[in-house]
Amino acid sequence: MYANADYNYRKKYFVALNMAIDGSSRFGKEADGGLTLGGNQFAVLPSAGLAWLISSENFMANAKTIQNLKLRASYGLTGNYDIGNYAAKQYYISQNFLGVQGIVRGNIGNPTLQWETVTKANLGLDVSLFNERLSMSVDVYNNDAKDLITYEAVPVATGFEYVVNNNGGMKTNGID
Repeated sequence: MYANADYNYRKKYFVALNMAIDGSSRFGKEADGGLTLGGNQFAVLPSAGLAWLISSENFMANAKTIQNLKLRASYGLTGNYDIGNYAAKQYYISQNFLGVQGIVRGNIGNPTLQWETVTKANLGLDVSLFNERLSMSVDVYNNDAKDLITYEAVPVATGFEYVVNNNGGMKTNGID
């Protein structure tokens, strides 16, 4: 489910509010940090953005070289549910051993498996100069990813190569 609300005041000040509520049968039944409805897990991912069109202000009316000057700021959460279809659930597969058909475990299920979450903060400036012949945008950003999906090695005695977990994290920041 997605919701969006946009508002502007005098075509100078802008607000954007967004909400995503993502559900998937791929999430484990014991996933933590989301919304539980009917025994199912949902990721709640809000975001907000603000902008000020400085070039529309009265004090910019006589600026001949600047046609567009906008300051932007945003903060929000995004998610990734690309876990795999059955990684959170234990399942069985058929296998032939010495001519005898049997059933064996197909994986190590992880009932706490959930979506990845990235917290994003951004501050930006858009400028158009010389009758819009020169335009540029500058963004300063900070991203903090948590609960990244990892494939962790398990002992050979288990009969499997790995188990899927949410043990990863990563931070990125910079200027574009």
